[in-house]
Amino acid sequence: MGSDRDQRGIAMTTTTLAAGGHLHGSTGGALETYLRRPEGIHGVAANSFGGTVTVVCAIGPSVEDTVRHMRSRSWVNFLSSIPPLGRFRALSRRTRDMPVLVGWSVGAGQGFRVAEVFCAASVVLLAFPITAGLLYPSFRQLLRPEIAALTMAGTSLSVAMNAILLVGFDRTSVYMHAPPMFHLNDGMSTYAVTMVGGTHVFIPRFEPGACLAAIQQYRVTNVALAPTMVTMLINHPGVETFDFSAMRQIHFGSSPMPEATLKRAIELWPNLLLNHGWGMTETSPIGTMLPWELRLPAVAGERLRSCGHSAPNCEVMVVDEAGKEVARGAVGELIIRGPNVMVGYWKKPEETAAALRNGWLYTGDAAVMDEDGFVYIVDRLKDMIISGGENVYSTEVESAISLFPGVAEVAVIGIPDERWGEAVHAIIVPRPGAGLDVEKIRQHCRGLIAGYKVPRSIEIRARPLPLSGSGKVLKTVLREPFWRGRRL
Repeated sequence: MGSDRDQRGIAMTTTTLAAGGHLHGSTGGALETYLRRPEGIHGVAANSFGGTVTVVCAIGPSVEDTVRHMRSRSWVNFLSSIPPLGRFRALSRRTRDMPVLVGWSVGAGQGFRVAEVFCAASVVLLAFPITAGLLYPSFRQLLRPEIAALTMAGTSLSVAMNAILLVGFDRTSVYMHAPPMFHLNDGMSTYAVTMVGGTHVFIPRFEPGACLAAIQQYRVTNVALAPTMVTMLINHPGVETFDFSAMRQIHFGSSPMPEATLKRAIELWPNLLLNHGWGMTETSPIGTMLPWELRLPAVAGERLRSCGHSAPNCEVMVVDEAGKEVARGAVGELIIRGPNVMVGYWKKPEETAAALRNGWLYTGDAAVMDEDGFVYIVDRLKDMIISGGENVYSTEVESAISLFPGVAEVAVIGIPDERWGEAVHAIIVPRPGAGLDVEKIRQHCRGLIAGYKVPRSIEIRARPLPLSGSGKVLKTVLREPFWRGRRL
């Protein structure tokens, strides 16, 4: 934040970067680490303009793993606010056949300064007519890259038709990049807002107070948030004192919204449109979205818990393990097909074959579809708990616990149990100053959910729950101590 850059300035920088790629004989494309900075927009646009592949990842182990996983001669351009030269020197020794160009921002409007070119191998620029982007799907496996290859047509369709039309971006839109730009939930808006000539607002990192202040100061109209981020905003002291009058829509998805969070958000901002959508990196990313008339809480009612209908040019279906459609109202796996669906996982044919079957993408999300075609996400199938032969969906238990006074954060996981196979275990972070009674929480849950879903054990912890870069609770981290030495 703090500098004004119009579309002409973006276009000039984009053209320069793209031309630089041609002059240096770039092949394959650019791998970028976006740290919520304007340069991220230049980088994405330059790669598209130059006809190269964009690989988006976060600073961390994933950078090195992704470079190795690409296994091709590529121009790798790391855009960072801090030049981690020591790490990239070590990286270059392990990737001798891959030229690495490191750059970083040296001030608003000054572009990039080339830090070091590690490898001198000559390369040739290749245009990729099919693959527009290679992106980590939800950063679920940082140590084992699983990169979704998206098509130019699919990405353009998803941005131009789905993001712009369904979200309603126009030249008056002021979009704040609250999620990290390496996540496609935010990357979608990076393209869309730029295409319509809207305004981008950047914050260095997501911190509730700073986020609320930026919304007020820059008159933000649109923001995309994971449910955990919404929870942090509504629990921030003095949230009701911030001016939200310019805000039009909060777009949320990535996981079901806890009941208490949704209720509090509606209390705080009754006239704000709450746009619930579903998607994933593999769908570029929009798969479903609430219709416009159901984004106002007073009108939507219970439908606000739905993530809507399928996006234009997409089909969605809820199926059983055999791939047959289940009855409306029954839980099954959500599958989707359409031009926005990925080509496959980069150089992972087995994973691709498991995910893409008979033209459909099997998403791994448990869902219900009602008689009118509205989709309700129940849980991730991998997070479902099987206790005594009964399916327990963690999000249902989490929503019940979230309604208990004094609960700030909650995650529900399955832990080993000799009698039941798995037992329901809740991990709760209390609000500051709140004293939580475990037995009272259980009694509260018994009034909202079936007895077998009530947590058999509850852990109260002071430290926040671990989150991924996109704001999702890392349940694999929470489960690991309980399942160490057993199956996960």
